[in-house]
This record gives sequence, structure tokens and C-alpha cells, in this order.
Amino acid sequence: HIVAINLDTMIEKVNALRSEEKVMDENIKKYKEICIKNGDNKSKTIVSSVIEKNYNKMKYEIENLLAYSAAGSKDEAYALANGRIATYSDKIQLAIQRLNNMTDRGASKSAKNLTNIYKSALVSNTLFIVIGIIVILMVLFCVINFVIRPMSKITKEIRGIIKDIDRNEGDLTKRISIVKIKEIA
Repeated sequence: HIVAINLDTMIEKVNALRSEEKVMDENIKKYKEICIKNGDNKSKTIVSSVIEKNYNKMKYEIENLLAYSAAGSKDEAYALANGRIATYSDKIQLAIQRLNNMTDRGASKSAKNLTNIYKSALVSNTLFIVIGIIVILMVLFCVINFVIRPMSKITKEIRGIIKDIDRNEGDLTKRISIVKIKEIA
């Protein structure tokens, strides 16, 4: 697709290649910076020694291919495109595939770590909820047994005394049973 058959096509191909080279150069630079920032020497080595090296060789051969194409040497241009340029491209593709595989393994490992953290958080949160429910039930038990029951017992006794008084059968000397000596009997 790089071989041009006339001047307009040649100019179009050169401009397209230049813009793609600029994007590729920026992407390689960014990826190397990310690898350095993350301390990923293995990926940086693959980018530097395989991808960048073969990419620079491929750029050089593409320049030769454009020269062959401009000179009208189509056979040499096709041979170069299908030979060395294709080889460099294949090496770059293999290196990119290795990077993808490394990334996939890293993502899988991170997913497992996140799953373990999620499970741990789920267990600890469930434990805290269960402990919270137990504490609430204990507080309710204490309030019911030590406050509400004694008060309801006293309330029943007082109502009984008041009913007796209303019926003129009340004994004004009758006492309320005291369970404990506190402000709230």
C-alpha cells in the first residue's frame, strides 16, 4: 500500500506516513515513560530493544521503499515491502502481542487481588454487622428486663390500687412492691 504510481499518490503516501510516524513516535515515548514511572523494566526492555529498534529499521526501509517507488522501481519497492519491511512489522507485532499478554496476566493478577480484598471486606463488614446486631439485642434485653418490666409491674399495681379506690374498696395503706431501691423502682 506504500508503492505510489504517480506524483500525487506519492505525496499523499508520504504525508500519511509522516503523520503515522509522528503518532507512533509519541506512543512509543509515552509507553516508555509509563514503564519507567511504574518501574516495569521488562516492558521497557521489550519496547526499547524490540519495538523501537525494529520500528527505526522499518522507517529507514520505508524511506528506501519511497525512493524506489519515486524512481519507478516497482519490483524493488514490492520486494522491499514484502521482505524486510514485513519482517520488521511482524517482529513489532509479536512484541506488541507479548506486551498484551503481559498486560493481561497483570490485569488477571490484579483482578484476583481485588477479589480477595472484596471478599475480606465483605467478611469483616458482615462480622461488624453481626456484632452490631448482637449488641443492639443485648441492649434491648437489658432495657426490657431492667427498666420496662419493673415499671410495667409497678404500673399494674398502681392501676389496681386506683381501681380499688374508684370502687370505694381501696386500701390507702396498701404499698407498692419495691424491687430495687432506685429512682425508678
